[in-house]
Amino acid sequence: MNVFRHEIKLNLKSINFKFAALVWLIIVFVLGLYIWTIIPFQKKIIMDRMETEARNMATSIGQVTLNAIILEDYSFIVDHCMKVIGESKSLEYIVITRKDGFSLIHTFNSWYIDTLAGSWVPDSGIRQKASIEFSELKKEQCFHYSHFFSYSGIEWGWIHVGLSIEPITAAMKQLYGRSFVLFALFSVLGLLISIIFTKSVISPIHTLNKITSQYTLGDKNVHANIHTGDELEHLADSFNFMIDKINTMHSELEMRVRERTRELAESNTRLVSEIDIRKQIEEKQKELLTKLETANEELRSFAYIVSHDLKAPLRAIGSLVQWIADDYGNLFDEKGRDQLDLLVSRTRRMHGFIEGILQYTRLGRTNDEKQDVNLNMLVENISDLLEIPNNIQINRKNRLPVIRYEKTSIEQVFQNLIGNAIKYMDKEKGIVSISSRQDKSFWEFTVKDNGPGIDSRYYEKIFQIFQTLTPRDQFESTGIGLTIVKKIIEKNGGKIWVTSELGKGSTFLFTIPRTVNNSMPN
Repeated sequence: MNVFRHEIKLNLKSINFKFAALVWLIIVFVLGLYIWTIIPFQKKIIMDRMETEARNMATSIGQVTLNAIILEDYSFIVDHCMKVIGESKSLEYIVITRKDGFSLIHTFNSWYIDTLAGSWVPDSGIRQKASIEFSELKKEQCFHYSHFFSYSGIEWGWIHVGLSIEPITAAMKQLYGRSFVLFALFSVLGLLISIIFTKSVISPIHTLNKITSQYTLGDKNVHANIHTGDELEHLADSFNFMIDKINTMHSELEMRVRERTRELAESNTRLVSEIDIRKQIEEKQKELLTKLETANEELRSFAYIVSHDLKAPLRAIGSLVQWIADDYGNLFDEKGRDQLDLLVSRTRRMHGFIEGILQYTRLGRTNDEKQDVNLNMLVENISDLLEIPNNIQINRKNRLPVIRYEKTSIEQVFQNLIGNAIKYMDKEKGIVSISSRQDKSFWEFTVKDNGPGIDSRYYEKIFQIFQTLTPRDQFESTGIGLTIVKKIIEKNGGKIWVTSELGKGSTFLFTIPRTVNNSMPN
């Protein structure tokens, strides 16, 4: 035992010390928990006993008070209270208080009348109350009990009984003393038990630790011989089985390492070759991407230049045809005038095509500065610009937001969608509704009309360049407006789609990503 204590003293980090300390701490904790639980329980028993004593006194005094009220002679109360105080060893005072504060106060040697307030006249809803509190009558801590008293259903007042707390103090001191002795005795006993228990458990563990050290130093033939008949013996058997298994796996691992080393050498050779091939492919891809970007830029520039250069001669042709129509129109017959009008119409259409191409190519070449755009004002300006017929009404279902956007681009979007709804309206009373809703990350806008509608087969076709669903002689159109709208929306991170029902109208929906600047106007 002395040797074991000496080992713990020299090495406080050893498992011996830790295990013994853990067992001792568990014993001390359980004992402390028991004492911590039993002391409040014993204190409650003492308090309940004193409350019962005070309640019995208050009940007895209440009966005498009832008789005094009936006989209208309060001398009975004074005599009885003084007698009770004289016979009791722990009673400090008796106070009988009416609801108006009138009080009969009885102490050990005297009684007197006074008017009291505050805690002496509690709320009528509180029927009884017991607690240890500072007494103004005795100028010290007392056990104070208040008992509600009524007569013939009338709330008359309170009977207050004050008991000395010396019995509680004496009992608690005795309880604390016993608890301390019990705690000290069981702490020492628990320490001895933990040391003995630790010695019996840790010794086989030391043996396993020694064998493990020998195995790690290279002795592959060691085995643990522990015969305790418990889990430690099973642990030793498992340890021996593990050593045998490790030796077998070690031999297999060495063989696999040699094979894997050879395979890795071959793979490394193939990998170097693949890396060279991949580098060549990447260089060709970069070269092709560069050529593709150059070709796209040249194509955009060519379309822009050609469209721009065609406008001047086309404008001259249009002017010349218009002059012929104005100056010599009366010389043509009806068929000639129709052909001349058709030539003017085709010239204007060609001018519209070229203007559309210019707008389309300009989207990829220019970037206007983004600004705060009030869509309510924007829609009003577009409505004024389009010269809406009297039979068509533009409605805003709700207040539109202020967004951070390229003003010209968003103006093109709304102008094309509203203009198409007006152009293809086939109802006597046309209605074009514009609305918006906000989500966590985007705004969703809706442009809805009650026009002819669109067949679901053409939902994708209408967004392709130069595509129209009606003959151009019936409705003059370049077929590029929705293509521009789609490119603007997708260029700024949104998307656009259409839903429709033939004969009832179409609904174009598109989204715009929200930013910190997006808001609803006041």
